[in-house]
Amino acid sequence: MRPRRLEMRGFITYRDKVTIDFESLYKKKIFLIAGDTGSGKSSIFDAINFALYGQASKGIDNLRSDFLTEKDPYTYVNLDFELGDKVYRIERIPRQIAKKTKEGQNISNSVSLYDITDGKVLLGEKKTETDKQIVEIIGLDEKQFSKVMLLAQGQFQEFLKAKSSEKASLLSDIFRTYEYRNFQENLKERSKDSLNTMDFIDLELENTISFNEEIKGLIDKDLVVTHDFKAMEDILQKENQTISKSYGGIRKEIEEIEKALLKLNDQRHQAGLVNESIGKLEKIKKDLELSERKEPSYKALEEKIDLSTKAINIEVFERRLSSNAKDLRGQKESLAQLNDQYEREKETYKEVRARYDKRNDLEAYLEDLKDKINSSKKTLEDLEEFKKIEKSYKDLLEKRKSHDLLLEKLEGISGEIKDKKDNLTNLEEAIYELIENLGAYRERSASLREEIKKLRDLYESEKYIEDLEKDITGLKDKKELASSKEKSALKNQDLNTINLYIERINESGRCPVCGSIHEEKIQKHPVKSFDLEKIRKDLAGINSQISLKNDQLTRLKDKHEDLMGLGKIKDLGIKKKDLLTKLEKDLGQVDTRLREKKVYRNKLREELDKLEANFREENQTLSKRKEDIDSLRDLEIRYLSQKDKLGGINKKDLEISIERLSKDYFDGKNRLDKYLNDHTQSLLRIEKLKAGIESHKDLIEDLSRKAHTYQKDLDDKISENFVDKTTYEKSRDEAKEVLAKKEELITYFDNLKSLRKERDFYKAYENKKPIDLESFGQKISLRQEAKDELLAKANASYLKLSALEKVQDRIYEIRNKFEENAKESQILARLAKVADGSFGKIAGREKIDFESFVLSFYFDKVLSFANLRFLRMTDNQFSMVRQKKALDLRSKSGLDIEILDANTGKLRPVDTLSGGESFLASLSLALGLSDEISLENGGIRIATLFIDEGFGSLSKDYLNNAIRAIEKLSSENKFIGLISHVDDLKEAIDSKIVVTYDPSKGSSLEVIQ
Repeated sequence: MRPRRLEMRGFITYRDKVTIDFESLYKKKIFLIAGDTGSGKSSIFDAINFALYGQASKGIDNLRSDFLTEKDPYTYVNLDFELGDKVYRIERIPRQIAKKTKEGQNISNSVSLYDITDGKVLLGEKKTETDKQIVEIIGLDEKQFSKVMLLAQGQFQEFLKAKSSEKASLLSDIFRTYEYRNFQENLKERSKDSLNTMDFIDLELENTISFNEEIKGLIDKDLVVTHDFKAMEDILQKENQTISKSYGGIRKEIEEIEKALLKLNDQRHQAGLVNESIGKLEKIKKDLELSERKEPSYKALEEKIDLSTKAINIEVFERRLSSNAKDLRGQKESLAQLNDQYEREKETYKEVRARYDKRNDLEAYLEDLKDKINSSKKTLEDLEEFKKIEKSYKDLLEKRKSHDLLLEKLEGISGEIKDKKDNLTNLEEAIYELIENLGAYRERSASLREEIKKLRDLYESEKYIEDLEKDITGLKDKKELASSKEKSALKNQDLNTINLYIERINESGRCPVCGSIHEEKIQKHPVKSFDLEKIRKDLAGINSQISLKNDQLTRLKDKHEDLMGLGKIKDLGIKKKDLLTKLEKDLGQVDTRLREKKVYRNKLREELDKLEANFREENQTLSKRKEDIDSLRDLEIRYLSQKDKLGGINKKDLEISIERLSKDYFDGKNRLDKYLNDHTQSLLRIEKLKAGIESHKDLIEDLSRKAHTYQKDLDDKISENFVDKTTYEKSRDEAKEVLAKKEELITYFDNLKSLRKERDFYKAYENKKPIDLESFGQKISLRQEAKDELLAKANASYLKLSALEKVQDRIYEIRNKFEENAKESQILARLAKVADGSFGKIAGREKIDFESFVLSFYFDKVLSFANLRFLRMTDNQFSMVRQKKALDLRSKSGLDIEILDANTGKLRPVDTLSGGESFLASLSLALGLSDEISLENGGIRIATLFIDEGFGSLSKDYLNNAIRAIEKLSSENKFIGLISHVDDLKEAIDSKIVVTYDPSKGSSLEVIQ
């Protein structure tokens, strides 16, 4: 950011308006604000800080100059600044009582932000919105700006001595290290989730083993507790092999039976096919006998169809001969008609030729008419022009009369415009005052709404806290009930085990534990039905919900330390809402008055616009009339000169004469064109008829030749296929009826052929007897019963094997999940401890979390840049070192500073520096921070640095070193402003803003380039 122009009026010690053109100081890059103590030097930096952030760097509340009264104009500050290729303007007015539209007006805070790079574009005029935009544009808030760019008197040294937590707050926003803080919190949450996952895996493993009683009896509980997955998998694999072996033997027996069944079924199927073929042969023989009886009649039909097909093919030649004869007759008739037309056209041509030969006399007559028409038209044009001149001459006389009347009218409109403008000015002042009041009301309304929203959020948070506490109490009750159920289920499980031992004692009469003999039957314990897996899942879910809600409750209570109770919040909210309702009612009244004023203003503006438009229109009319009067003077001369020549001619008679001549001309022209056209058309018709006659003769000759050929072809085809023409005609006439039976004939012979073929195919089964199929059914039934018994055994083994394999697969999945999560859980726990600084604690070691570690990296770079200048300024005696050992392990550390004294080689606290040394250290630290920000963050460009006082505390040597360090900054393309009353600085720096103070007038300044 680099300032270009500062304008202020009535600001702190400045009574009158002053303007500082910083662009005129760019060339020298360093300038000094010089003046006596208390003259108003720091007020310039205060004005820049106020323009950007709405407050002075010293925190002054009343920014209006004490030299002004309520009758003087209002206080404001305008700042133009550039950033990259953009130029912005911000205009601020502080809260005050002054003259704006009237004296003693209560003026509220206001701000406007513009982009003036290419014209003036409004970016924002609401305070909250504009303040946010300024931070986004510059990249620094007010606190950061005062530590990095505007080093206010006494304030920028605070950063040097600030605690690590205070430095972290500033640097975190600048270097955006909050991402590392978020990463740290995310690690903590993930570590917690991972531990919960491990607990769930243990529960899942126990439930998997307990799901099946047989498998539960195979695996010892100790293996589950110690997560000895290999031993569990070996036991299950051994059991799997035993069951698989038994299942394999049963399957082999089933396969042998299936092979025997397959063979029996195949034999029964083959016997069935033989019986079916014997039956088919008998049916085919019967069908064939019936079909062969019809064969003679279908052979006769076949001969008729053959003759009809030939007749249909010959009929084509007959139709061709007939068509040719028809065409020949038509051509002969057309030729006779063309010959008649040709004779008539020759007679017509003789008449047309006689008229065509007389065309020369008609052409001469037309040329004479044309000359007379042109002469009359020229006279008519001159007459029309004269009539226009005559009309304009009469208009000139009228315009001279109205010119004076229009002048009087314009004077009246001008007076009316002045009155309305005065009324509009008074109305604008009243509207502006209402807008000011409306802004104050809206600002207060927005503030109340924000307060109500905060109360609502606080109420919701406290309500949520109460609900969470109730939920936790309810969940604890559920937990006690679930725990009681779990104990009952475990006790019931033990009773089931005892009952199993009782059953064995009752069966064998001997105790399986001690071997004692029991003759009497022992009574079993009564047991209930419990779903232990579901109970444990419910209990785990309840524990998880209690933990989650406790975490939420803790975070909410840590976040809201200022809890005040729902009743108090509700009462306070009602009071705020009542106040807001009253305020909005007042706001509505002001808004109504404002709208009424605006409506009246718009009406007044419309009337004024109409008057001004009317004035401009009438004024343009007056100018035009004057021009018309001047231009018509020449026309008056032309009118008088032509009056004698054209004044007596009657325009109507002249137009009638031209019309009559034109009619005669066009009639003659039409006759001439008709003679020429008739002659040409007659010749064309004669030639066309001659060509048509020749064409028809050629066609008649060709058709006559074809008639002989077509007749010969027809006779040849009939003689080739029929005994005589009569036989052909008979077959042709019967063709439609005979050919309709063609499909029937084809179907008959295809069926006859198929029957004979099938008879030959089944001939091998002739004289064979059917086979008995019942004996096969009895054998198959016996084999099937044996197979069903074996299948029942196989299914039982398969179910056991399937259940076992599912458990094996599930345990394998749980093992992979356990090993994966166990490793991840350990890694996450270690990372979470490393990130929050609690891993591997050592006495005296700094407690530094992940974000502070990253900040320390940036801070080391800041100190590195700072020491380049601090060493030069102190003649290589002092440098700043980041303190490694934490003084207080309970709080954040890592950003405290110690001073290394090269003369003693020892470290000492910052507080031991003298005033001048402390100033140089702070200045170096600010410059180092500026360098690192420019290097790391492309969005924040530190192109300007303002330093307020501090040079008076330096010795002469230190002052010279500081001046040289600051001069070196100018070569880095920085724009630097210094405030000081030190004479050596005045001599060293040419560009100055000299500030003077008059006890009766306040501060004033002069810019020296």
